[in-house]
Amino acid sequence: MIRRPPRSTPSNSSAASDVYKRQVGTEAAYISKAKESVYVLDALLVGPGDTLMTRDNGLGGKIDLYLKIDKDNTDNYDQVTESFTYSAGQTERILDNQPVKAIVSVSGSVSGVLTEGVDWSFEQDSGAYSGSISAVDKINILNALSDGETITIVYTYFSQVATITTNVETVRPITADLLVKLATEVPIDVTATIVADSTVTDLDTLKNTVQTEIESFLDFKDLDGKVEQADIIAVMKSVTGVDNVIIPFTKLAKQGESGTADIQLGENEYSTAGTVTIN
Repeated sequence: MIRRPPRSTPSNSSAASDVYKRQVGTEAAYISKAKESVYVLDALLVGPGDTLMTRDNGLGGKIDLYLKIDKDNTDNYDQVTESFTYSAGQTERILDNQPVKAIVSVSGSVSGVLTEGVDWSFEQDSGAYSGSISAVDKINILNALSDGETITIVYTYFSQVATITTNVETVRPITADLLVKLATEVPIDVTATIVADSTVTDLDTLKNTVQTEIESFLDFKDLDGKVEQADIIAVMKSVTGVDNVIIPFTKLAKQGESGTADIQLGENEYSTAGTVTIN
């Protein structure tokens, strides 16, 4: 089983390149090569015997490299325009550039602008190849269009994944089956109540400041982290003007769930700010 990667990264030098040559196919080589990119904030390698490996059916021989990147950084994605000819009865279109970030617009040469949720929907791959250049993110066509009309899709995709894949391939042995993919983003919802000290005159500004600090804390967690109520309390109390924090919180949970317990993330997961509400 491949274990948690080391945090250290060799410097980008000829000496580091020599190390890669000697370490081709090792965990250190894969992680270090991925982290040569300034856009990779954290990385995890999993292989045979790991519960996160879902591609090999228990047979081994495959390796997945999970990446944490800043998905909102415009350097990590590009916008493209893709067109195809619609055929009667067609129900989907797998997009050419993977993995997809978001659909900007869909239109038809006959039908005009098509409406999300009415004429089409976006479906992100949730299988073993999700988040990689081999993903099958697609749009589903919900209503019949004119046979033969040209459908144009404008969308963004994480182009940096392809770039990093190419770089990491240089330390992959010929026989290895390597897949580079995005780690899983887990939005965290927080609802909490603070007590302001007697010097505070603008409660709204204080609440907004506390909210921003919590969001920043959640957005910079590494892979395989833990979101603890105690840490968030410390963040809140570090804000000038906060006298106390009411515990337990009203909510501390993954988005779509409920609860107030500390959250342990998976090895291939990282937290981001969901809905943060300060009372």
